[in-house]
Amino acid sequence: MRIIIDGSCGSGKTTFLTEIKNRIAKNKIGNMQVFTELIKGSINEGKIKGICPPINDFAWESLFDIILNRGISQYENSSFNGIAWLDRGLPFLSIFAKEHDKKISDDMIDKIMTYRYDCVFLFEPIPFLDLSTPDNGKFRMFSLEERIVSYEMTYNEYQKSGHKIYRLPCFSANIHCDFLMKFNTISEILLNDFNTDISSLKEN
Repeated sequence: MRIIIDGSCGSGKTTFLTEIKNRIAKNKIGNMQVFTELIKGSINEGKIKGICPPINDFAWESLFDIILNRGISQYENSSFNGIAWLDRGLPFLSIFAKEHDKKISDDMIDKIMTYRYDCVFLFEPIPFLDLSTPDNGKFRMFSLEERIVSYEMTYNEYQKSGHKIYRLPCFSANIHCDFLMKFNTISEILLNDFNTDISSLKEN
């Protein structure tokens, strides 16, 4: 089963998946894996190849290719008999491009549409985070209003490709409480809608 955790930047995805990964290791769970950093990992690869930050259309297209190939690799490597947690799915590539006023090719869109995930949990932006300061001029950051727009665009992108989507709010300003409420909500949904039990992830 492939479970996507997605949403705009500053929605708590990394915090949530880091805790999931830690619990998998702590509880020695063999049938779960976490796949992270679809975007950040691709940007880091782009830096190594000298195309990031992108300064022209060729560099942007090369970065999009890296993201696509990384996403496909994560998808294929998550085909084991168990539960895969993925930090963003391939449809977010379209959002990433739009956020930077770029377009991806129709061929790339067609490729993205061929990959289907079992369900998507979409995290709303955390309202009290300020991400509006530019990242040293490399990649732009976003105001709360822009992150809300990104969140809705991400929902529409997954909906367009026929995915089962669940919206999760920011439950609490306390990181631990927010994780627990998100985890409990996701646990109930997976059990009730997919007959999938993740109780092995609970703290011992």
